[in-house]
Amino acid sequence: AFKPLSFLKSKLFPSSLNRATYRSYLEGMMSPEVAERARFHGLVRHRAQLIEHYYAGDIFVLPSICNDSFGIPVVEAMAAGSPVVASRSGGVVETVKDHDTGFIVEKNDPERLAYMLLRLLEDDDLREKMGRAGRERALSRFTWDIVAGTMLSRYRALSGFGASIPSEAPLATLMQYVSANLAS
Repeated sequence: AFKPLSFLKSKLFPSSLNRATYRSYLEGMMSPEVAERARFHGLVRHRAQLIEHYYAGDIFVLPSICNDSFGIPVVEAMAAGSPVVASRSGGVVETVKDHDTGFIVEKNDPERLAYMLLRLLEDDDLREKMGRAGRERALSRFTWDIVAGTMLSRYRALSGFGASIPSEAPLATLMQYVSANLAS
């Protein structure tokens, strides 16, 4: 049987190469000055630690080489006030407002990615301005209550049940309504 995860791992880590040797490979490519400042945290298992990492960062970078469906990490970083530099990919283009909350670069363009990172690193005012704009965008468009309300509005419009549930109903009531009336 085809195992997608095994296939992906074989492409990302060919032959005997594994995460530990890949990390060593990356660390070996860095100059001593960069290595001194770079951190590889690995898998972060606890939400509180993840949030700490978002708030501790100056810039969030997502150099995707494949299509990301939405980019929740981008929204989380924006909510923490970090400007974003990301590859044009999937939903990232809907979350990051290019030149306002961060920069979107084409996939597989390391020179442009580096240029945008340097631009933010060298301009404190721009980095702070984009960070504030990103936080405002994340909190005004991408909280779970806002997303659920938007989806409910769309379901109402498509289902014809629009008037049968008040729009100010608590989120749990709205979710029960969606499950009962629209799931089938």
